Amino acid sequence: MRQLQASPIVPLIAIPLFVASASAPLVRFRHAQADQRQQLKWFAYAVGLLVVNLFLPGSLLPDWAKDLSGVVIAVAVWGIAVAIGITVDIGI
Repeated sequence: MRQLQASPIVPLIAIPLFVASASAPLVRFRHAQADQRQQLKWFAYAVGLLVVNLFLPGSLLPDWAKDLSGVVIAVAVWGIAVAIGITVDIGI
């Protein structure tokens, strides 16, 4: 079976796109009013919970926390969806 390899150009494109997409909420937060800032904070809490849970090595966690990892990921993903839904519903 043939193995697929990514082009060496992929990181050159992906890394700047990742940085731009990660910095967009920060720029929006700086220029936002009080209501928009509160909504962006809720979004940031959910994204932060997801990122910490995905990148925290399992060897650093106790056994009970490893069992809860799937639940935390589900809560974080639903939290992102709810934060976006509230923001869209309010009309920002």
